[in-house]
Amino acid sequence: MNKNIMLIIGGVVIVAVVLLGKSLLSSSQTASQGVTNPTSVSENANQQSTNPTELEENTSWYTAYSPEALAAATTDNQKAVIFFHASWCPTCKAASEDFQANIDQIPSDVTILKADYDTETGLKKKYGVVMQDTFVQVDNEGKAIATWNSGGEGIKTLLANVK
Repeated sequence: MNKNIMLIIGGVVIVAVVLLGKSLLSSSQTASQGVTNPTSVSENANQQSTNPTELEENTSWYTAYSPEALAAATTDNQKAVIFFHASWCPTCKAASEDFQANIDQIPSDVTILKADYDTETGLKKKYGVVMQDTFVQVDNEGKAIATWNSGGEGIKTLLANVK
C-alpha cells in the first residue's frame, strides 16, 4: 500500500511540474510579444509599454474607472459602460482580451470604464452588482440604463446590450 501512495504522490508532483512549466512558458511568451495601441492616451506618451493590461487601461475607449473618467465619458452624447472586473476572474480576462482583439468593433461613442470588483464596494452597492464580469451602462447622471454579464464574450454582449 505504501508503494501505491508513493506512486500517487509521484504522479501529482510530475503533473504539478508540467503545469508550472507550461504556465511559465506561456507568461514568458506573452511578455515577449509586445503590444502597441495607437489610441493610447497615457500620461507617459514617450514611454512604450509591452504589457497589454497596462495598455488597455490607458486607451481612450478602455480606461480605469474614476468619478472623473465617468464624468468625461458621459459628455457630448457619449456612452459609458462600467465593467466590474477582477484580476482573478477568467471570464473578465477573456472579455478584456476580446475587447483588445476587436477594438475596431467598439462603437466610437462608447467608453468602457474598468472598476475593480474587489475594491469598488460602494460602486457595486450603488448598481446592485453581485458578481464580477458585470457591465453597467450609465447615463450622464450616473443612473443605470442597462446591466449584463458577458460570460467572457465582451464585444458580442457589449454590442447586444449597449443602448
